[in-house]
Amino acid sequence: MQFYFSKQTHTGKLNVWYDGIFIGELQTSIKEKQDIDWAKYRQDKTLRMSPGERFLMFYTPIAKIGNTRTLNLGRCSSKEEAAQLILDHHRKLFGNDC
Repeated sequence: MQFYFSKQTHTGKLNVWYDGIFIGELQTSIKEKQDIDWAKYRQDKTLRMSPGERFLMFYTPIAKIGNTRTLNLGRCSSKEEAAQLILDHHRKLFGNDC
């Protein structure tokens, strides 16, 4: 089985689906890297930096159980890792049947 990700229409979140079942959502956050040599870029204006070189992207997995219960499960560096955390949380709560 694989995870399927779909965008929410009016938010920056992604829905996480596993085997056709909605298991939670991912919230994305972007942070600038701290080890950038800005003096080098100020000195030479022809140098360019890609977004991947400048920023780090993180995914916060949020497990959704029913309509009321949500749980923030930390921060991950990939969508798949975050989705696996959500699935593991569901399996821990409800056994290995899901």
